Amino acid sequence: MIREELQEYIKNADERFLKLVYGMMQADRSDGLLNESECEELDRRVDRHKQGKSRSYSWQEVKEGLSGK
Repeated sequence: MIREELQEYIKNADERFLKLVYGMMQADRSDGLLNESECEELDRRVDRHKQGKSRSYSWQEVKEGLSGK
């Protein structure tokens, strides 16, 4: 029942909805959220942060930077 309803709905769905469903399908098919190269890059960034080679920002600093203050 659910499968048939979804199939019918998808036939007429807008592109935004289809992209969301496709993204969920891709995530379900993968072993994790990140691929191997993305995990390696994340590890590099964490290491740089732990070594004091990168800076972190508070949420307030981020909001101020976005608003141009």
